[in-house]
Amino acid sequence: KVYSNRDFELTVIGFDGRLDPHTVLGRYQSTSSRNFANFNDQEYDQLLMQGLRETNPEAREAIYHRLQTILAEKASNVYIMDPSQLAVMQKNVTGWQNYPVYVLDLAPLQRAK
Repeated sequence: KVYSNRDFELTVIGFDGRLDPHTVLGRYQSTSSRNFANFNDQEYDQLLMQGLRETNPEAREAIYHRLQTILAEKASNVYIMDPSQLAVMQKNVTGWQNYPVYVLDLAPLQRAK
């Protein structure tokens, strides 16, 4: 009821990210059932569809950067916290990489001798 009917003044929600930006950014399309923020912007909607059709990786990246800029400039959401992700390991472990989404790729980890 709360999200489907947009019956709230303030909410706490979590996003689980995916490696493709469309998964998260698509929820801000004005017609998306997951558009809990009620964001509505014609340029955003058009760019989102363009990004979905674009096959050139560099052009697609530029489109998704612009989409994120629009969301920031129009303040689609105001985030009051960001969960921290900490990684602690011995000095001889190398290859750790933080990702912007919840991914733990342990394959590149190595232990130095």
